[in-house]
Amino acid sequence: MSLKLTRGAWASALACVSEAPEALEGIFFGFPGGPCISFRLLGCAGAGVDATETRLSAAAKALVAEKKALGERPMAWASLQRSKQAKESVRRLHEAFSKELQGSEEVAVGCLIICPRGQQAQLVQHAVAVAGPDLQPIQLLLAADPPKPKQQAPGLPAGGKLQEALKRCEPGLRKAGDLLEQAVTDALEELQGSPRGVKRFFQERAAAGKFARTNDAEKAPGQRSHEQFLEEENAALSKQNLQLQKELDEALRQLESLKSKMTADRLRSRLVLEACAKR
Repeated sequence: MSLKLTRGAWASALACVSEAPEALEGIFFGFPGGPCISFRLLGCAGAGVDATETRLSAAAKALVAEKKALGERPMAWASLQRSKQAKESVRRLHEAFSKELQGSEEVAVGCLIICPRGQQAQLVQHAVAVAGPDLQPIQLLLAADPPKPKQQAPGLPAGGKLQEALKRCEPGLRKAGDLLEQAVTDALEELQGSPRGVKRFFQERAAAGKFARTNDAEKAPGQRSHEQFLEEENAALSKQNLQLQKELDEALRQLESLKSKMTADRLRSRLVLEACAKR
């Protein structure tokens, strides 16, 4: 068994204990199955435990609720000490943290960080991770910080406020998807239903060019016969029609591909939204 902290969470805790005038308490948070990724300070020693009974204080419960709304959960308590003397507040914090985890298979884990007072130019820390009712020492490990978004890190689980936001966005996303899919369907049906109209447009445009070229040929008689001119123009027109047919077929293929991709993307989005709503 071990306690794993990211370098960022570890640095946050060390910054607090190195500057603190007295002992402090806090909580490490993270996502299930991963390392502790953040540290939040509760206050001076005893701030994390209720004054009348060995349970988390109102401030600690509010902090846990705030983090749970973001999908994070409490991973370990932290006691930041300025001397090596054992503190009763450490055991009370561990017991309160254990009660918070009652009903789950998780074992209460904590981290005791000691930064003795000394010369200002020196900074010495001693840290130990403990677990279980007897505060047995366990391995303390450091992990790399989560990758930045540009490195395409895996998405965090949706929960709390994010889950509520996704639910509010769902009707708008469905409507936008329906409108876009209908627009592509209409365009596809229009092209598939009237390819002759498209061809006729290009043929008329080609015929206009043919008439202009005919007039140019009449201005320079003797260069080629009328029959040769018609054959060349017919060949050019046939070539244009063939190219037009290829372009039309390619446009239809791309629209079909776009429609299939949109259908798959919408199905994937709906599955994600439904999965988030069930969490």
